[in-house]
Amino acid sequence: MKLSEIETITGRVEDGAWVRSIPDLPGLALKVRGADCTAAHLLRRKLLMEMPEEARRNLSDAESERIALEVMIHVLLVDWNITEDGPADADGKPEQVPVPCTPVYARAALTDPKTLLLREAVSWASRYVALLGEASLEIDGKKSVTS
Repeated sequence: MKLSEIETITGRVEDGAWVRSIPDLPGLALKVRGADCTAAHLLRRKLLMEMPEEARRNLSDAESERIALEVMIHVLLVDWNITEDGPADADGKPEQVPVPCTPVYARAALTDPKTLLLREAVSWASRYVALLGEASLEIDGKKSVTS
C-alpha cells in the first residue's frame, strides 16, 4: 500500500467524504466523518468531562445515547442530499428543495421516530467512510457537491 493511499483514507475519516449505497436507503448520500475521527473523540471527552465524576463512572444508557447523538450532530454528519417537496413547477409537479444540513435540522431528523433509519444510516456511513468515501457527489453524471 502506498503512503498516499493511507493519507487519502485518513483524510476521509478526519475531514469527511460522501458515502452512498447506504443499506435500506437507496438514493441517500451522506457526507460524514469517521466514527473514530479526532474531533469525535474530543467532543466525547468534553461532554464526559462536563458530567459529575459519579455520573461518568456509572454512565447511564440515556447519557451514552445523548453523547452519541451530540457527536453525530456536531461532528460526524457533515452534509446530506435530503430534499423536501417545494412549490409546484409548471407541470404541477413539486420542486425538490434541498434541506440544509444544519444542527437544528439534523437534530430534528435524527431524533424523530419516523426517521430513525436516518440515524442508523449516519452511524453506518461513519463506520464505512474510510472504505467507501468519495470526494464528490455526482447526480445524473454531473458533479454537484464537493467535499
